[in-house]
Amino acid sequence: MKYLFSLLTSVFLISSFGFAAYSPTAIDAQLISTFSANITQMYTNNPSKVAAIAPKLQIIVNSFDEDTREHYVLEALYMHITSLMMPTTMIADTVTVTVSSPTVVTPTTTATNTTTVTTNTTTTSPSIPSTASTVSDPLWARLVDFVNSHYTKWNPDAQFSLIEFTDFQCPFCQQYHINGTLDSVLQHYGNSVNVAVAYFPLTTHPLAAQASNAVECVAAQWGSSAFYAMKNELFRAGNFFLQPTRSNLMKAFDTLNSGSWDKSAYEACVDNNTYGAKVSSSKQLGIDIWVTGTPTNVFLNKSTGQYKVIQWAIGVDAWIDIIAELEPTL
Repeated sequence: MKYLFSLLTSVFLISSFGFAAYSPTAIDAQLISTFSANITQMYTNNPSKVAAIAPKLQIIVNSFDEDTREHYVLEALYMHITSLMMPTTMIADTVTVTVSSPTVVTPTTTATNTTTVTTNTTTTSPSIPSTASTVSDPLWARLVDFVNSHYTKWNPDAQFSLIEFTDFQCPFCQQYHINGTLDSVLQHYGNSVNVAVAYFPLTTHPLAAQASNAVECVAAQWGSSAFYAMKNELFRAGNFFLQPTRSNLMKAFDTLNSGSWDKSAYEACVDNNTYGAKVSSSKQLGIDIWVTGTPTNVFLNKSTGQYKVIQWAIGVDAWIDIIAELEPTL
């Protein structure tokens, strides 16, 4: 409790100025970085102490409006705690797997001590496995099938893929996108790696699923390049981020449309939620591989049955280190 009080005091002292619509600052990043490092050290020394802080912090986060500094910083720290408590490495046991069509399944586990976490920034997950060995081959097959059936960026035939689980109302997803982290990773590895985007609209972000459907509506008519152009437009700083209302989804379309796109078809697709099932299926895949918040990324080897789930946003150097550990020859 003493540590939690110190954390809250630091946030409240800097919050005394107040904001009408909060925009993250460099001070926030420093505060989050400092406390995250302290929490990581605490977790290494005493995991149970961090576990005791988590539910108290969750209650406090929920007490603040989403457009406040307190919510932004404390939410980031809560997400850091949950990422420490969740498994991040999942390796399928068998190399030879027959790729099948995606199916929605409920994951099973042999663990005796499991945890279900629900916060204002995460979705409710099934029981969390205590070891990576409980992950079965069908999940790897579904990840491969997902990449092969979705819009990819860079080389569509690459053996390795990065799957980005994102939410169009998530501030961390926006920053991750603006930083261009995955684009830098693609440039580093050339044609060996591609990217596919998966949707993970959080229950507290009611417009995120609608925005995901809109991106699909654009891509269905005009292809992969239009998909990533729309994604960029929705995340672009100072644009429609956090407010992907129908009106703003139309404005985003108009910004990109050079005159050859059919707006009436787009409007019908948005209004009918044509790709709602696809968005829901994407989120279910995330739940099944234990995605707990956004952004979350998966490094996937489409040949060997190996994949790794990386909760939270990481930098380019961290990505290169992870890939080098999994694929030393890449």
